[in-house]
Amino acid sequence: MNNPLQTCRSLHQTWGTLLTESEQEIDQLLNLLEELPDNNYQTLQERTANFAQTLSQLRSRMQHLQHDVVCAGTHCSSLEVTSSSCPDLHFLLPATGNPLIAAVTLEYGLIKERCQAFLGELMRLNII
Repeated sequence: MNNPLQTCRSLHQTWGTLLTESEQEIDQLLNLLEELPDNNYQTLQERTANFAQTLSQLRSRMQHLQHDVVCAGTHCSSLEVTSSSCPDLHFLLPATGNPLIAAVTLEYGLIKERCQAFLGELMRLNII
């Protein structure tokens, strides 16, 4: 049977990894958007700016979640603690999941999909 503390810690480590990887992908998308050539199409410039702004705001929300929700301290990963409950206040949420993290990762997935489709269309049109 799994130790509830280890399950709790594992979940927080998974959340932290998910948020970190998403932030890194956002940085890559922002770099791609920044490297787009300047063009005279106002619609493309507006869409590029909108994607960049949305991605930046989402990254900021992820960073706040990483800080406010995910327990990442050394006391969270110690294998020597045998208590059946999590000793850190970060662990007050049930081990089944966190709706804030689920919502932000779902939102990121949708934005990422739209941004990649936009970049794909620019490639198809030979704009990039």
